[in-house]
Amino acid sequence: MAIDKNTMKYRWSEIDWVRINKKNEQYHLATIAQDSFIVGFSLYSYSFEQSHLLKIAVHKDCQRKNIATELFFRDCLRLKELNVSNIYLEVEESNEAALSFYIKHGFRMLTVKKNFYSDGLNANAMSLQLK
Repeated sequence: MAIDKNTMKYRWSEIDWVRINKKNEQYHLATIAQDSFIVGFSLYSYSFEQSHLLKIAVHKDCQRKNIATELFFRDCLRLKELNVSNIYLEVEESNEAALSFYIKHGFRMLTVKKNFYSDGLNANAMSLQLK
């Protein structure tokens, strides 16, 4: 996806995107479009009551316009319909914008995963209980 390549520090290759179709997990992919152009997307894996937020991204020209918040709220509704009660994620510990977004939406810090990313940076593991 072009948004992934243009907005994410840790981009997935085409092979990564193909791989998610071959796993035995279930996925929830959501998009938001404006004028027939996808401006944001989110991707979760889920199993039983657990969900893992793999990616959420908004086109650079559309950031700071509550698109991620709208997408996240839609995702929460859909995940509840799928009987998911918990969302888990990892976020780079220096990504202040993302950390602020997740904290604002009720995520709590679980632990720091040392050397989580390919470049050796740490990730904060976070969780949200859906109500």
